[in-house]
Amino acid sequence: LAAGVPVVSSDVGGAAEVAAFHPHLHLVAADADHSAWVQVLTSVLRALPARAAMLHPAFTTTAMARGYARLYAAASSLVQPTPPPAGFWLVINNLSTGGAQSSARRLVTHLHAAGIQVRVALLQEEIGRPSAGRSALLAAGIPVLVVPPPPGLDPEESTARLAAAIRADPPRAVLLWNVMPTHKLLLAERLLGVALWDVSPGEMNFSSLARVFATPPPGLALRGGRDYGARLAGAIVKYADEAPRAAATFAVGVAVIPNGVPLPAMVARPAARPVVRPRLVFGTAARLAPDKRLEDLVAALRLAAPRLPPWELRVAGGTDGDAAYAERLRADCADLPVSFVGVADELGTFLAELDVFVLVAEPAGCPNASLEAMAHGLPLVATAVGGMREQCEHGVSGLLVPPRNPAALADALVLVAGDAGLRARWGAVGRQRVHDHFTVVRMAQDYLRVCLAAEPTASPPVPALTPP
Repeated sequence: LAAGVPVVSSDVGGAAEVAAFHPHLHLVAADADHSAWVQVLTSVLRALPARAAMLHPAFTTTAMARGYARLYAAASSLVQPTPPPAGFWLVINNLSTGGAQSSARRLVTHLHAAGIQVRVALLQEEIGRPSAGRSALLAAGIPVLVVPPPPGLDPEESTARLAAAIRADPPRAVLLWNVMPTHKLLLAERLLGVALWDVSPGEMNFSSLARVFATPPPGLALRGGRDYGARLAGAIVKYADEAPRAAATFAVGVAVIPNGVPLPAMVARPAARPVVRPRLVFGTAARLAPDKRLEDLVAALRLAAPRLPPWELRVAGGTDGDAAYAERLRADCADLPVSFVGVADELGTFLAELDVFVLVAEPAGCPNASLEAMAHGLPLVATAVGGMREQCEHGVSGLLVPPRNPAALADALVLVAGDAGLRARWGAVGRQRVHDHFTVVRMAQDYLRVCLAAEPTASPPVPALTPP
């Protein structure tokens, strides 16, 4: 193949693995008769390609040497004296805005306050331009290592540097929190003997890994989900329906740990709010990005408008690199009572002004925005995707509708808008559900129990919900 010559081979040993990357390697079953060989050889001879190198970069001597270099460096660390392991390292791409970043910040902040040793490593932030999340962790006294992103360091260099830092300060567990797939595969090769936990959202995790396995970086030894899973202590998913797929992909134990949010001591409401409001306020918090499906919410409100009392919609969220989508969305709402308030620095203040929280997104893992709305005593209307079915009890704390169905969403908005007593009851039930299942305290206890085998402590009682 390196010499530009097509190959016909028996399908034995590792031939199939090589053929997966080389279209000019043709396999014949090991027990095939002569006629099968003649058929394959004839088809190859009829379509001989031009003479050119056909070898995939993953099968060069350079790639092989890189793989052995990673292996030897990782293996040598197993026989070198190191400090006793303690606490966690959490590895994440960045600490900018986003649900995964918010959950990571809350987790490490709570663990640090509880006396658990935590360190954070960032793979996509520039050293001289700290995100608000990084600044907050540093202010709390939590160590943060910033590994320069490309083009400063490629994945080989950045994972080598990070692995060295982790080996010098060994933890009892490393959480690979929504990490870029190439980086986490290389880290899994470099950190032998370290308890690695994959903590990633479902579809994004599986599809991104599949793309890397289809065109792996040179020298990568892990060639599939089960290879990667063999290096893991376990996988952590955010909702129960995701667990079977993770178990099948990685062939490893899977724990379900939903996200957790703070439960406010009381729901702040403006003192001057009138008893009868001029408008019913719907609200949503989401990036202005195509996967958030905000156009479905706009379409539903158009359908529902003739049946609604006076209303308005407030959207909290910034543009996520797709300015054209954001502009189209704003233009589509020009004739509707819709206001885009941008990124809410304090989501609690935003939520205090709402009557109903609406979440329309796909795919959805375990959204924080809906949990925070429930914690503030708001009823939900949401699409029944991902972990939303485990957050919201349909007809008990809100309404769930099929995704990409504006008509069903419109009917749900009309129902919840027309009954203030229903909204109050659903809001109180949702708040209690957050207390019982979705607090930061519960999330941190679950990570201690699963990753460190530590015993949880008792949860505090739920604070009373003050009436609006």
